[in-house]
This record gives sequence, structure tokens and C-alpha cells, in this order.
Amino acid sequence: EKEKTFCRTEAHQYMRISRSSFDAKVKEGVLPKGIKTPGKGPVWLKKDLDAYLALKIKKKIETSLV
Repeated sequence: EKEKTFCRTEAHQYMRISRSSFDAKVKEGVLPKGIKTPGKGPVWLKKDLDAYLALKIKKKIETSLV
């Protein structure tokens, strides 16, 4: 089964952040660089974006418990 991927626009919209915020997180190494695809721009794996979102939620919960 093929893994779900997102182009840059789909990725930042999926994460509900601006394109510039998405690009900054990639540049900072917080999010992985996209996977190069022949004839298209980079794509991101849904599972990688979900892992980041889950970590963000976990940190938010831990912070609110302090």
C-alpha cells in the first residue's frame, strides 16, 4: 500500500499553519525536508507530519499539567 504524501501546499494546510511557518520548520529541521519526486516538487509523508503534530500535542498537555 502506498503511503499518503502531501505537496507543500497540502502539507501546510493539513497542519493548519501558514506556508512560511511550514517552510521555517523545515529549514530549522523541526520537520523533515521533503522527499524529491521526479518531475514534481518535494512531498512529505503524512506519517511524518502526524508524528510532529502528536509530539506538539503531547508537549502542550505536559506543559498544561505543570
